[in-house]
Amino acid sequence: MLRLLVVLLILANAGFYVWQQGMLPAWLDSSVTNDREPQRLAQQVHPERLVLATNAASSVPIPQAASTASLPDLAVSTKTTQCLEAGPYGVEEAGKVQSILSNHLPSGSWTTERFPLPGLWLVYMGPYPDTEAMQRKNNELQRIAGVSFEEVRSPPELRMGFSLGRFNNQGDAQATLRSLQSKGIRTARVVSVRPAMDVSLIRIPKADNRIQQLLPSLPLPAEREFVKCFSP
Repeated sequence: MLRLLVVLLILANAGFYVWQQGMLPAWLDSSVTNDREPQRLAQQVHPERLVLATNAASSVPIPQAASTASLPDLAVSTKTTQCLEAGPYGVEEAGKVQSILSNHLPSGSWTTERFPLPGLWLVYMGPYPDTEAMQRKNNELQRIAGVSFEEVRSPPELRMGFSLGRFNNQGDAQATLRSLQSKGIRTARVVSVRPAMDVSLIRIPKADNRIQQLLPSLPLPAEREFVKCFSP
């Protein structure tokens, strides 16, 4: 029995040696390989023969990042427009302003709107010779109950005086004057500041930066220069 075991052990060692040396036929050991067997090398993929399969989307070449120097100059627009208007102007003044704008602004860049302007009448006191006289009258008016007033700054000929009411109708101004006289105000009177007339408002709906910078240099009527359009 011991002799049989020795023989089997020798046969097992010999078989292992034959298998390890790759001496078994291919049909007997087709699934087990080692680093030295030829069929293993034959199955290796040759990297020089690889072809990258691509679809339509991935076959589009991806451009390299362009340098800053090769990019075209992109002008960032800082152009802003604004609605501007000036006036109101009487017939003569409106004609002068239109002539000035025609010589400096693009054709069609401005419009003229005409509308009726009611007259303006004041219940007026003054003018006074100096600020001291004005202050004395101011103190007197403050002591009269129910009287409101304000200093007049324009037109120039009515400066240094007080307005006790502004009216677009002469009859309303005269009625207020009679009411004030009944309260002891004797030196007030009704004065006409502006007769009823047709006036013009000149508007530039889309004044760009160039026009906005140009307008202050034009010889337009004082105190009625272009300002931002009124939007109620």
